[in-house]
Amino acid sequence: EGSIDQRLIPKLARVIAAINSTDLDEAKEFFALDYNDGVKHTFRNMCPTLKLGFGQLISQPRNPQNQHFLDYAHTLGQEMFDKMMDIMLEGYERPEVLLHGDVTIFNTLVESTIQNGDSMSFGRHACLKLCDWDMSHVGNRGRDIGSLLAAPIAYAYFLAAQGQPEKGLACIDSVFALWKEYYKCMTAPSQLNNNNP
Repeated sequence: EGSIDQRLIPKLARVIAAINSTDLDEAKEFFALDYNDGVKHTFRNMCPTLKLGFGQLISQPRNPQNQHFLDYAHTLGQEMFDKMMDIMLEGYERPEVLLHGDVTIFNTLVESTIQNGDSMSFGRHACLKLCDWDMSHVGNRGRDIGSLLAAPIAYAYFLAAQGQPEKGLACIDSVFALWKEYYKCMTAPSQLNNNNP
């Protein structure tokens, strides 16, 4: 509903940064670096389908419900979309960092709600854990944080379209806060040792 417990944001950013900052030589002690390389095959196969789907999207007739999106899609164009997909695929193949591989709010466990009837707050310490590690692999450094940021951006658009722009802007504020903390941790690794999540 656009309400985010702000205590979770820096903790989640630090968890993702800690994963993405893991020394790959040290990671070899825990699992083979080609572990789950098979998940990349799925994404490789999705790219042509996404390109085709985009082409079908921009060939649709415009109507009031899709006008804004189709205008943007036409501005972007098939050639640019295809180029973006190719760049994404190329980046996806680079073995830069350890990735969780499926960072979403659905794979984030948070401390139980305090029994006060407030369903929008988490427990006293706002503790969190990432679960569902079956998609972990070595890949592109932007994958985890990009996957996580995509959902609140989509929610912000949805909330704004539903006539709740204030809640949408709150989601965008959370995106900026998450990115700022992640960037700080990735550019100054000593930050990861402060206030461990």
